[in-house]
Amino acid sequence: MKQLLFPFLAFLISMPLGAQSTDSAMILAADKMDVLENAPEKVHNEIIKVNLFPMIGGRLVLNYELGLPSKRNRSSLVFGVESFGTFPVTQFKMNQPKGYAASMAYRKYLSKPGPQVLDGSFVQLSGSLGFVNFVEERSVLVSPGKYMTVEERMNNPHATVFVGLGKQFVLYKRFSLEYMFGVGAYLTSNDISKEFAYSISPQNTPTVFGFWNYEDTPVALTCGIKMGYVFGGFLN
Repeated sequence: MKQLLFPFLAFLISMPLGAQSTDSAMILAADKMDVLENAPEKVHNEIIKVNLFPMIGGRLVLNYELGLPSKRNRSSLVFGVESFGTFPVTQFKMNQPKGYAASMAYRKYLSKPGPQVLDGSFVQLSGSLGFVNFVEERSVLVSPGKYMTVEERMNNPHATVFVGLGKQFVLYKRFSLEYMFGVGAYLTSNDISKEFAYSISPQNTPTVFGFWNYEDTPVALTCGIKMGYVFGGFLN
């Protein structure tokens, strides 16, 4: 009789403990679900992108955008590197344009904050430094009434400042599409309009430089369409 009684008592004693442990496990699981639901969302705030327009003129332009964490406004820094003459273009084969440029911009997003911090309309201020060298043919007077065509490699160091307006779309949280128009100033140490009529210049070949320059003025216009990959992130 005692052999049957002791296991039965042990079973009765263990029942509330088991129920209590089960209830505790359910409470802990519910608490974990609440923590996960109320946890701050990780928002992607970095983009690597390529500008599609410059490829027409043989240039490769890469940008890196870094969103700045702020609860009051949405802004970012955009860094860029540019390589001239990267892709062969039949139109400019004779001139062989080569060169590099670096740029930096501050971007302020204007639209209301959404689920993605780098999505929406924006205004930005940007500046760049670069140079382009190219082969130019020009006529040289060798004797009265006689000219000779010579090839000379010219160099065009330049600086630009632009104010741009545009909009960026973040698609599926991982891809970006952007368009932008800008107006600004183009400065160079070479006078391309007086001494020589260069065939390679922002006025004659804007696709080579990435902007169009209006005659003898420093006024310049630019535009671009960029595609990118979104990554990184901080707690929103």
